Amino acid sequence: MRERDETLIDRTRAGEKGAYFELVKRHHGPVLMLSYALTGDADEARDLCQEAFLRAYRSLRHLASGTFGDWMVAQVRRLHEEWRKRKQMTFERLEGDQKRAGTVDARTARAYRLLATHFCGLDEEGRQVTFAWHRAKGDLEAVAREIGETPGAVQAQVARAHKLMRERLEKELDLSEFDR
Repeated sequence: MRERDETLIDRTRAGEKGAYFELVKRHHGPVLMLSYALTGDADEARDLCQEAFLRAYRSLRHLASGTFGDWMVAQVRRLHEEWRKRKQMTFERLEGDQKRAGTVDARTARAYRLLATHFCGLDEEGRQVTFAWHRAKGDLEAVAREIGETPGAVQAQVARAHKLMRERLEKELDLSEFDR
């Protein structure tokens, strides 16, 4: 059974660095996805994610209540706002950079940003199970072991999270062109 975040936080506060590493490992994917959704740039997203975890470690003693994942989302958003004010990055510049780099077209880049934004808008359970599902490439047994649930519960949680994300995306995108 997987330790709760609160237990890992207590162990980290007691000086056990391995406990914080476990927190980072557990929340890295969703935090990185949010960072990418906010920046639109993979390198900047990695930098933002790293800085957010560093700041979180330094101020972990101030975490009063709530979940670590929700707290990290707030940390990333605050940090990004600071960066945005300093850099004054515009969407037009980002879109131009992507086209010059030949990465993805603007429509696909927008879809990725929306997907990441809606992923981070899921509750913590939805984010964890969805991230674990994709990391395990759909292996129900592996996800069930990782999050301490039954395969049936994992399947239901993934279905709920994917349905919610799809409903949210359908309001903003014509998904039929991505279903091919």
